Amino acid sequence: MGASVWEPGSSVTANSSISVQAFTATADQTDFTLTDFSYSVGTGSLFVFASGLIQRRGTDWVEVSATAFRLLAGVPEGTVVYAFAFTEITSVLPVVGAQPADIGADNLVGVDALGLSFEGVPKTSFLAANLTKVEFDAACLDGNFLFVGDVTADVTGPADSEDSEIVLFDSTTGKLLKRATTTGILKGTSGVVSAATAGTDYAAPATASNWTASQRAAPTTDNDLSFDLTAKNNFTCTPTAGGTLTFTNIASATGQSGSILLVNGSNYAIAKHANTKCDSSFLATVSATGTYRISYYSDGTNVYCSTTGALS
Repeated sequence: MGASVWEPGSSVTANSSISVQAFTATADQTDFTLTDFSYSVGTGSLFVFASGLIQRRGTDWVEVSATAFRLLAGVPEGTVVYAFAFTEITSVLPVVGAQPADIGADNLVGVDALGLSFEGVPKTSFLAANLTKVEFDAACLDGNFLFVGDVTADVTGPADSEDSEIVLFDSTTGKLLKRATTTGILKGTSGVVSAATAGTDYAAPATASNWTASQRAAPTTDNDLSFDLTAKNNFTCTPTAGGTLTFTNIASATGQSGSILLVNGSNYAIAKHANTKCDSSFLATVSATGTYRISYYSDGTNVYCSTTGALS
């Protein structure tokens, strides 16, 4: 086919042919060697696509030699990489002037930053079959192509998006994307995303939940008789000396209840803090040698305790 290149005030015509080679990448592959054709280094005649998207020379890939190029970031295993070149072009100059208005349906027009201006070149003679499904930026910026006529994108979506926004398939064609509008906690069912329901899919403080499996945590071992209520509900305690039964972070544990398994190994005398409330026999009971289960409840100000007798 014929292609023309322009510079201000003059034009140069180069008769060129197009060669295409496809690669199926290995995991994280970056280097590719051409075996079907060679190209002229430094002329802008080589083009590279990965997964149907054009790669930017100098940003996404670099020329290595007349038969090799390198992607600047490895691609996943199985990625289809296409390389094609105008194998007879020797130089590329800036495009000046408007593109022709009537080039015919299904044809190719313009390659701005690369300096080539095509007039009615059939897309079928330009790209491999898989790549003809890709519709590039209509502005023809920095090496992007514009297909004119009945060529449409294989996958299309909204005109704008938010950074880090979730993208979903729209319908079942596999070719239409939509923006996710769901808010809150999401769940996935066989790959389909939907809003999760409080109390059914997850526990929420203001929603009643029906527990279908036991919910428990291992007790915290604390042998100094001082229990942090923000640590756990349940504790075990084996003191090695007497001490004061104390609870901390009471205000953060309003409504909390739990148990302490107290093992007094040698008549260790146990006193209580002012905000530890118990009956008159409590301290004498737990200060004797034995194993006791102490139950407690916090109202946010005080902690109310009761105990069993010595268990055996």
